[in-house]
Amino acid sequence: MKLINKLFAVVMLFTASISSVFALTFGPTGTTGGEAGGAAVNLPRYQAVFDLNNYSTEIGQSFEVNYDFTLTNSIGDSETISATARYEVLNTTTTNNLDLGITITNNSDPTISILSFGMNADPNPMYANLTSPGDIFDTVGTNTTFPGGFNPIDICLFAQRCTGGGFGRGLQSGNSDSLEISLIGEFNGALTLSDFVMKFQGGLTSYELPGCIGDCTTTSVPEPTAVALFGLGLLGLAAARRRRT
Repeated sequence: MKLINKLFAVVMLFTASISSVFALTFGPTGTTGGEAGGAAVNLPRYQAVFDLNNYSTEIGQSFEVNYDFTLTNSIGDSETISATARYEVLNTTTTNNLDLGITITNNSDPTISILSFGMNADPNPMYANLTSPGDIFDTVGTNTTFPGGFNPIDICLFAQRCTGGGFGRGLQSGNSDSLEISLIGEFNGALTLSDFVMKFQGGLTSYELPGCIGDCTTTSVPEPTAVALFGLGLLGLAAARRRRT
C-alpha cells in the first residue's frame, strides 16, 4: 500500500510538472520584417502562447527574447546590437487577464540606445496598464505606430514616444530597466504575444528589429549613397552597351 501511495505521488508530481512546463509555450512561427538603416531585413518571428485556463500553473513561468545584430556600412564602420528582454508571469487570476514583469538589458556597443519596444497580441487587450513603470520605459500605448514595418503595434512601451525619440532618453549600453504591465481583455483563456520588436538608435543609423533566440543574424547593410552609386554604375554600363550596338 505504501508503495502504491509513493507511486501515485510520483505520478501526480510528474503530471504537475508537465502541466507547468506546457502552460506557456515560446518558439518560432514563420518570419517577420524589420529594418536596419532603412534597409529591410527578414528575421524569424517568435510568439509566446499563454494558456490562461491553467492560470495557476502560469505564475513564475518566463521566457527570454534576444536581439543580436551587427551592421557594417560601405566604408567598413560597424556597430553591434546585443540586448535581452525577459518576460515573467507575475499573476493571472482569471482567463481574461495577464500580469507580466519585463526586464530589458542593453549590452550593445556604447553607440546603441534602446528607445522603445513592443509586441503584437491576439486577441488585442482592451486595457494595458503599467502597474509598476520602469525608470526608462514609463509609458505604455496600444494600437500605436511603430516603425520598421510594424505598424500598428498592439502594445508599445517607451520613454518619449513609440516611434523613437532622443538618444539620451533611451536605455543606454550597460544598463537594465524593469517594469510590470497588466493586460486585460476578452482572452477567453488564450493569449498570444508575438514579434517582440525593439527600436534602437545607433551612431551609424537606427534599427527596428524583432526578437529571437540565440544569435539572430549578422549582416552588412550598405549605405543608401553606396546603393545609389552602384545603380548609376549599372546604368552607365547599360548606356555604353547600347552605344556599341
